[in-house]
Amino acid sequence: MDVCLRLAEQLQIRDYVTFHGHVSHDELKAFYSKSDICVMLSEETVSGDVEGFGIALIEANHFGIPTIGAKDCGIEDAIANGVSGLFINVNDKKAMNKSIETILENYTEFEKGAKAWANKHKWSTIIKTYIDIIEH
Repeated sequence: MDVCLRLAEQLQIRDYVTFHGHVSHDELKAFYSKSDICVMLSEETVSGDVEGFGIALIEANHFGIPTIGAKDCGIEDAIANGVSGLFINVNDKKAMNKSIETILENYTEFEKGAKAWANKHKWSTIIKTYIDIIEH
């Protein structure tokens, strides 16, 4: 967390971000209830690693929170583009601004889409799908 705090200070955004570390389920629900959009942008590391899926985006969708995520990594599997959220190129500031505007202008539709997308990714549904694939 010290690395994140130092980076926030370098970027001069320390007064605008908080780092909570591990939180209880109730605290997490409270955070989501105060959120409008969940953003997860992933860049490829020097060794070639990228975000593998982005389960936190599905979690946000469960609470009706639309998402914005990076293209060209596993995050694309966690967002129904145009339904539960939007994809952007990770360093495209104009696309980020446009995505925020689009979601806020169509919030009710994105909120419904987010909840429906999350319902398709419930563990009980995913497990049944895996079992069906394995058995057939």
